[in-house]
Amino acid sequence: MNRKEVKQFIIIFTSLFFSTSIVFGTFEGDQDGKTLIGFPFIFSSDTGGKCYDCEEIKWFKPWLLVLDALIMQVVTYFTMLCIKHLRKK
Repeated sequence: MNRKEVKQFIIIFTSLFFSTSIVFGTFEGDQDGKTLIGFPFIFSSDTGGKCYDCEEIKWFKPWLLVLDALIMQVVTYFTMLCIKHLRKK
């Protein structure tokens, strides 16, 4: 991959990763619900309200974040292959 392709990869990866995490996340923590972030695996759970058993509700799992990032890198790679294929036509 040359420098231009690396920049494209980074831009596509970050836009896909953040957009899917936001679109498929639930942000109900400020209304006594749960905020769940992550796609396809939820790596962060939080609540904005009061809770009695917070350890089960509020958590962050970095290994799921890394797994989500790896999956999104594969998706980004195939997206770039499709873009290259469409540009050749």
